[in-house]
Amino acid sequence: ADRALSPFWDAQRLVLAQLRLAQPLQEAAQSAASRLGKYVAVHVRLKDQGGGWSKGLNASGFKAQLQSIRQVIRALVGNRFTEPTGPTVYFASNRPGVLRAQQRAIAEALGLRVRTWFDLAAAMGGERPRGLRAALIEHELCVLAPAGFIGSAWSTWANLIGSRRHAARMPTAIAYLDATSGSRVPSCDTSAVRRAGGLSF
Repeated sequence: ADRALSPFWDAQRLVLAQLRLAQPLQEAAQSAASRLGKYVAVHVRLKDQGGGWSKGLNASGFKAQLQSIRQVIRALVGNRFTEPTGPTVYFASNRPGVLRAQQRAIAEALGLRVRTWFDLAAAMGGERPRGLRAALIEHELCVLAPAGFIGSAWSTWANLIGSRRHAARMPTAIAYLDATSGSRVPSCDTSAVRRAGGLSF
């Protein structure tokens, strides 16, 4: 079955490798990435505002996951873990305002420099990107992250980021790490992931 599907997965890799944002969005993401330097990107899916059911972490779940994320980053960067030599950590989320409000607490929990969308948007000048444009720039920032990407293996958005990083031939050790376990999340076109279920999209 895997051999029969091989052309499909080859085509998927090609599509992912060729996926490009519009030029203005690419330029905005690349400019923001250059300001961040050697950064680790973390994508956090929080519960939607307004109550009701939604996938994602609530406040207590996010606080608990910060400890896991700290350990994953420590494994990524080794002896360069603490400031001033440690990396900048860029936090992307579906609710950037929540991250902005908790930024100081997040930085204290990690012991590292933490940046969020609002830090970058303030430096962009002109009309700040909002809504989908902002989300796409954040997505690209995660794809470009030179020191590693951390996300939830159950998040479609994080999986697309991880798949694009794999398609771009990022080293496996930094391409996509699970925020809870720290394990390497393989490319979504691998047999083991397909059999495990839930990660293909």
